[in-house]
Amino acid sequence: MNKFILLIIFLYSLSLNASKIAFLNDYSINIASVKQLKKSLSSVHTLQEAATPEAFDSLFSSENQIDIAILSIQDSKIVSDQLPNFISYVRGGGKVIFSDAQRDSSWQSLFDFAYTGNTNAAQLLFTNAPFASLVNASTQTLQNPGYYVFSMGLKYAHGTVLALFPNGDAASLFLNNQIIINGFLIDTVSTSASRTFTRSSSSSIILSEIAVLLNPSLINRSTESSSSSSSLVSSVSDNHDSTVSLPIAHGYYLFFALSLLIISLRSLISRH
Repeated sequence: MNKFILLIIFLYSLSLNASKIAFLNDYSINIASVKQLKKSLSSVHTLQEAATPEAFDSLFSSENQIDIAILSIQDSKIVSDQLPNFISYVRGGGKVIFSDAQRDSSWQSLFDFAYTGNTNAAQLLFTNAPFASLVNASTQTLQNPGYYVFSMGLKYAHGTVLALFPNGDAASLFLNNQIIINGFLIDTVSTSASRTFTRSSSSSIILSEIAVLLNPSLINRSTESSSSSSSLVSSVSDNHDSTVSLPIAHGYYLFFALSLLIISLRSLISRH
């Protein structure tokens, strides 16, 4: 009951600090999962969804101040040169949550990361303790709805590892307090894992990542990865900083808990 109350308070506080989010998901097989994700995002933030890369790029005009961009490339081959306004947004310090089943090299160069070459791992391990607390889980199952590639191992020469795959590859990386690279597609996160507050696991993960982007101090107290880098391995396949005081950090945890609670209450109400 106490956790439920904290979750409600957090959701309410998050709603008072809503961000403007640009969202592009080029394709999804598990449409219900993505629909639930968008519903969860729009219940807390202002969601601006684009149906095409061109429409997504147009959102990054000087008149439209985007706080966070979610770029989920799951089927099309989209390269960085197609999104000049988005690239300017990134180079200007814009915050991004990114995944790309095509593993195009242009994005690796832009965000400064690489793939291991391993694919289709089916479990996330939330090894970063603060992030695991935000997600409210230690592990998460991935379910492939029908992709050739549904998860992609990431190398971690720098940045903070938010989650690992069982083989030791990074599954989610937080880079330069600005970029989160996910090595899994957004509609592959199972809703069957044991969870306390939310119905959609992908919603909880993405909302947690948004919280980290808005306040990096939530996880920056954990040790950053120091693993050595190796040569970039990339294959393309078709596929159908600032810190705050401890009391303030605690306040952000409470803030996140309240946001999740609001979403849970709305879900409960909708079911009745």
